[in-house]
Amino acid sequence: MPETSVVEITEEDLSTSSGATRKRSGRNPRRSLWSDPVSLTLVFGIALVFIGALLVALFAVLNGSINLGSAPPTSLNEALLQRAKGSVVKDKSAESYTDLIFTQVDTGDIPGAQVTLAEAQRQKLDQSRNQMADYCQAYIDQNSGRADNAITLYQKVMDNLMKAYETEKAKGGDMNWALAFGIPDNYYNSASLLANIYTQKKDYSNAIKYLSIYLGKPGAPDAAALVARGKLYLEQGDKDKAKQDFQNALKYIPDDADATAGLKKAEGK
Repeated sequence: MPETSVVEITEEDLSTSSGATRKRSGRNPRRSLWSDPVSLTLVFGIALVFIGALLVALFAVLNGSINLGSAPPTSLNEALLQRAKGSVVKDKSAESYTDLIFTQVDTGDIPGAQVTLAEAQRQKLDQSRNQMADYCQAYIDQNSGRADNAITLYQKVMDNLMKAYETEKAKGGDMNWALAFGIPDNYYNSASLLANIYTQKKDYSNAIKYLSIYLGKPGAPDAAALVARGKLYLEQGDKDKAKQDFQNALKYIPDDADATAGLKKAEGK
């Protein structure tokens, strides 16, 4: 905060050598901090920021995102795990368990992810709209060298979610989740993860098939997925479809290096 310079001339005894009477010097009264609008604004601004930070911290403690009894995270992975575990403590839902399991797998704690999945299954959560158990087990298998098991489970998840969606949609009514929200997210997420597995297997036809399902999700297209599918088309020698995907990707991520390089290759440059 910039400091306000205050110059004060105090009363001094000014006497002449002959003992003349005292003279009172000119004097500027000290300005109060509370009378300076700039300083006052800064003080209140700092106070509001401080109070806001305290409230955020308090809310994080209350909802379990911060555990005062645990040591602070020393890495990004630890921070992600603490956040995911805090969500489960606050809300034992299929979504929070899925987030924690995926985070554990991504940070290398596959045994811990398997333990968390077993705990989630004991909660007997409603899985009709997410197929959480099979979806999470598939992700664990995918990252544990059991790709074929993962493929079977992801396909099962997609089949069950589509059946649940079609059954609910046929019921109609105002409170119909299928009509309100459409096909559940894990249907598309499973397709994306299947595309990853088939890409690693160099089964480009199936990789394109499932990536196309993922790209059919309502909303803005996933530019990175468009680039990935464009590369798969190139692997198959279909330069026209590859060119189209790279061009569409560049509409959302202009000057992207991968999309630009892929487009040049598709155009034979």
